[in-house]
Amino acid sequence: MPNGLGPLLEEACSDNRRALELLGNYDHPAVILLRTALEDQENQLKQLVSQFRETDLPALEDIKTYCTASYHANEVIGPFFESWKRAVGWMDDPSGAAVDEVGPIVKDMKSLFEKAAVQLEKTYGRLEVKYVVPDVYFPAV
Repeated sequence: MPNGLGPLLEEACSDNRRALELLGNYDHPAVILLRTALEDQENQLKQLVSQFRETDLPALEDIKTYCTASYHANEVIGPFFESWKRAVGWMDDPSGAAVDEVGPIVKDMKSLFEKAAVQLEKTYGRLEVKYVVPDVYFPAV
């Protein structure tokens, strides 16, 4: 797998699974939104991991949709998590027990997506990935 993209994606997928397990069946509205985004991200990451297992360097055209969707899901996961964290900070809700465990996972996934963005850029070129990966995932110049 070129430039370590595969392991980064696999680790993000593993973190995603852990977050979903920690969220369990809590029914807080913010948790439902977070869980939905995590499930979407997991589905897209599984497709990406599969593509990178099939070939060392899949064509960008073959992974573009999965990349775009997984980055979009990751973009909304952060705000959904923060909304949930704020809500359980002022109201008594059983889901609050999982906030401290889910938080570092969300942060780690964002970091993995940032590292993957750099690797995608190195592998496919900035012009090729500029509409696939949001600018916020690239280091500031």
